[in-house]
Amino acid sequence: MAGEDEVRNKQVVLRQYVTGFPKEEDMAIISTTMKLKLPEGSAGVLVKNLYLSCDPYMRHPMSAGSGTSDYLPKYYPGSPLFGYGVSKVVDSRSSDFKIGDVVWGTTGWEEYSVISSTDRLTKIEDISVPLSYYSGLLGMAGFTAYVGFHEICSPKKGECVYVSAAAGAVGQLVGQFAKLLGCYVVGSAGSKEKIDLLKNKLGFDEAFNYKEEHDLDAALKRYFPEGIDIYFENVGGPMLDAVLLNMKLHGRISVCGMISQYNLEKPQGIHNLRQVVAKRIKIQGFLQSDHFHLYPQFRDSTLRYIKDGKITYVEDIAEGLETAPAALVGIFKGRNIGKQSVFISRDQRERQRQSDLRRTEEMGGGDEVRNKQVVLRQYVTGFPKEEDMAITTSSTIRLKLPEGSAGVLVKNLYLSCDPYMRILMNAGTGIPGYPNYIPGSPLFGYGVSKVVDSGSPDFKIGDLVWGITGWEEYTVISSTDGLTKIEDTSVPLSYYTGLLGMAGFTAYVGFHEICSPKQGECVFVSAAAGAVGQLVGQFAKLLGCYVVGSAGSKEKVDLLKNKLGFDEAFNYKEEEDLDATLKRYFPEGIDIYFENVGGPMLDAVLLNMKLHGRISACGMISQYNLEKPQGIHNLGQVVVKRIKIQGFVQSDHFHLYPQFRDLTLRYIKEGKITYVEDIAEGLETFPAALVGIFKGRNIGKQSDNETGGPTSKTLARVRPDSRNPSPERERERTEEMGGGDEVRNKQVVLRQSVTGFPKEEDMAITTSSTIRLKLPEGSAGVLVKNLYLSCDPYMRNLMNAGTGMPGYLPNYTPGSPLFGYGVSKVVDSGSPDFKIGDLVWGITGWEEYTVISSTDRLTKIEDTSVPLSYYTGLLGMAGFTAYVGFHEICSPKQGECVFVSAAAGAVGQLVGQFAKLLGCYVVGSAGSKEKIDLLKNKFGFDEAFNYKDEEDLDATLKRYFPEGIDIYFENVGGKMLDAVLVNMKLHGRISACGMISQYNLEKPEGVHNLTNVVGKRLKIQGFIQSDHFHLYNQFCDLTLRYIKEGKITYVEDIAEGLEHAPAALVGIFKGKNVGKQAVFITPD
Repeated sequence: MAGEDEVRNKQVVLRQYVTGFPKEEDMAIISTTMKLKLPEGSAGVLVKNLYLSCDPYMRHPMSAGSGTSDYLPKYYPGSPLFGYGVSKVVDSRSSDFKIGDVVWGTTGWEEYSVISSTDRLTKIEDISVPLSYYSGLLGMAGFTAYVGFHEICSPKKGECVYVSAAAGAVGQLVGQFAKLLGCYVVGSAGSKEKIDLLKNKLGFDEAFNYKEEHDLDAALKRYFPEGIDIYFENVGGPMLDAVLLNMKLHGRISVCGMISQYNLEKPQGIHNLRQVVAKRIKIQGFLQSDHFHLYPQFRDSTLRYIKDGKITYVEDIAEGLETAPAALVGIFKGRNIGKQSVFISRDQRERQRQSDLRRTEEMGGGDEVRNKQVVLRQYVTGFPKEEDMAITTSSTIRLKLPEGSAGVLVKNLYLSCDPYMRILMNAGTGIPGYPNYIPGSPLFGYGVSKVVDSGSPDFKIGDLVWGITGWEEYTVISSTDGLTKIEDTSVPLSYYTGLLGMAGFTAYVGFHEICSPKQGECVFVSAAAGAVGQLVGQFAKLLGCYVVGSAGSKEKVDLLKNKLGFDEAFNYKEEEDLDATLKRYFPEGIDIYFENVGGPMLDAVLLNMKLHGRISACGMISQYNLEKPQGIHNLGQVVVKRIKIQGFVQSDHFHLYPQFRDLTLRYIKEGKITYVEDIAEGLETFPAALVGIFKGRNIGKQSDNETGGPTSKTLARVRPDSRNPSPERERERTEEMGGGDEVRNKQVVLRQSVTGFPKEEDMAITTSSTIRLKLPEGSAGVLVKNLYLSCDPYMRNLMNAGTGMPGYLPNYTPGSPLFGYGVSKVVDSGSPDFKIGDLVWGITGWEEYTVISSTDRLTKIEDTSVPLSYYTGLLGMAGFTAYVGFHEICSPKQGECVFVSAAAGAVGQLVGQFAKLLGCYVVGSAGSKEKIDLLKNKFGFDEAFNYKDEEDLDATLKRYFPEGIDIYFENVGGKMLDAVLVNMKLHGRISACGMISQYNLEKPEGVHNLTNVVGKRLKIQGFIQSDHFHLYNQFCDLTLRYIKEGKITYVEDIAEGLEHAPAALVGIFKGKNVGKQAVFITPD
């Protein structure tokens, strides 16, 4: 091809700019011609493209707006798409590449491309692996995984890692890198097939189908009960929102994409960004190209892993350029499994190889037989009907597995009818680990089967097994992880669909493992005559418990009492008041409730549970057929009675199955357990049998035998002599307070937990408390007289019912004093670090005197040449927050552009001055003209604006930062953060110390523009100053010097008297304060 022949050049071009999800019709295949020779003077290369990579970022350049920052320019209608690919050099004018070289990098979506700039091309040196790997594993996708995990997240052995889109080009490799480091790794994907791939091929510890999870927060709590250290973000939207709630302190989020948002006109809001502050989370967007100096290191280590068999890579390769539009569109619909690429052309040898491969995949030998099936006709709403299913006989199957199969082919003997199957009949998500049924396809569930053919070393022909199989005569089971070999056939095989299968093991796990029962406890079992309930009751009786069951007919109640040995039983259909019924049977309350039903029964049980009761929830059958589940109104009992409610699935505890099986077989043979079964015969009876369990027709385990067998604003005008009393007066006061006298202790207490904006009435001033001015003997704490109290936005979070701030402070308790930062004087001390008369700052009570048992959060004030009030702000928590957030988190450089929100507040005013001292351009926002004047004329900000006067914050920021923002000091959240994200520069840094606009909302506002974190490689870091307290002395010395040199100004707004503290605190949420809001407690 080295001549100047003109050849046809097939191309994939963009037809029109795209809105919403891309469609194949948005692209077109056209043919042009080109010469296979570069023009004279060219410094580029001409390449023949071999593989093209389909990547989510390609959606951005399809929009009418700009492309992805400086990364890739946008596509143009009528011109070819471009992206990463593998190519062969046909002609070259570059000294770095010669004809015949194989390269990877950015190329056109066409057969041949002229690449003028070769900066983004990399020569492929090792061709011992498939060339397609350089479109994924050893190319952009793989290097993205390496950089995002190792460089951005700084992982440590043993950490908990979560990867979204984990079966994709990047995610699959992130998970394997994490496992190689010794991390616990969970991934999410969108199909059962992908979940199986993650767990059984790629070595993830756990994986779940996010489409089957109604509550992503709960799903993540299930897999990460102690929280997530590292989240590799590929998805965005609700998944990111749920992850934020589950991150650990100092967690790291590496953001390489947000595929769920790319096709939306307006991205979904992220509501939980406050967690970034509270948990000090780092969120870092990145592009692999910024770290390309590390590529050789990545390539060499990854090639070694491949050759050592330590890394597996799954590809999904479409053949032919004409398939490229469908392949690209497919990644946004989740069609691909693994890395999606397109192989453009195939020579004769490759065609022969593919033909041979297809032949080896055909089923060799084995008779072809009819395979009767029960298929779902349509998705179900309400109660299932027999007509929702159909019996088909049109399917055939060869009784021989394909060559190379590692699965088994089974003949099904018994199928289990179980309540959970109703959930899988819905359109939408199913149950974690179980995808929903698909109309036109067979149902599946637990069953007993015989192996007809096997490619698995664990099962041989003739073995009897139980596990998940199809509702059909024969089933090919590709993954045998869910199959268990039946060793003991001395009991009926049907028992393995119930008593010795999923239902029985559910009873065992739910009762013994979840509930930790003790002899003599009171146990209630709902749906007690069913497959699970009957065994729970018998296990409880064998342990010596008092057991009551409920069922829905007289026949079932008789069965419970007379055959299964329950102490009592009742027909719930005959009881008008379930609460009264339970009180009749459990006058002292219920220790353990085995929950099978939900709804009103659960509501009644909650009222009747004992303290520290346990509820094991394996199902809620009464709710499965409702469009909207019934509300549970008595969940407040969970708090009051310290009840544990634990949902579970038996498969999570399968390591205990042999223990259960051996015990239960012994009980059966000793006659200690009875089991009642209701068996329908013939596959054609299956729909009726399944429907029957939702109508209560079955008695016992239903199976099918397939074979017949204050209000005004206080200004900062305080008399200097009252704020800094003379040493003589202080000595007099100390003498007045000495000798252990009991004195009145005025306090500010919380009246009730707060919702919405706090009000003064939410707090009360009490004078009924007294305190002795002497510590108890042996105390290691200090007794302090409080001089100043600091009013801070974080205090609003502590007023909520529920938990406080992770690793920081607990919530306030109604009826008890508030607490926060303050300046105090030591009245008595049992600590070697503080003596009587010392001045200190740190956490103290909102009261006149406080006993501080732990002095870890107290700092001695050494320099009193400045107002003591400064240690509530400038030289205390607020000032140190400004220092850490700006200097440590943002790593600022001279000349950078800095934006500070809430800039006239306690923190913001100092951030701006630190930035000016460094030589930055600084703009601040505040909420009044008075504050704007203060920022510009007193604090030296370059510009300032009143955000309340601005209709379009995006436009406002563009006015003040036409080239973008380098550093944003985040105090506000919500709409301001959304506008800032659009205006950040590449590699911008956002230091998040608070989001005051969100603290009083029932549901935080959504932040929609987080995709900019990826495109602009932004870093968002939440922090709390106390995590950096080793730097305090450095900060204090620097700031004191700045104060004395007149380089820093600080404005305070000080209210006088403890009785004014509620109004002062409430005022900061209404913008009444100008500068640092504090309260001076005892003026002369």
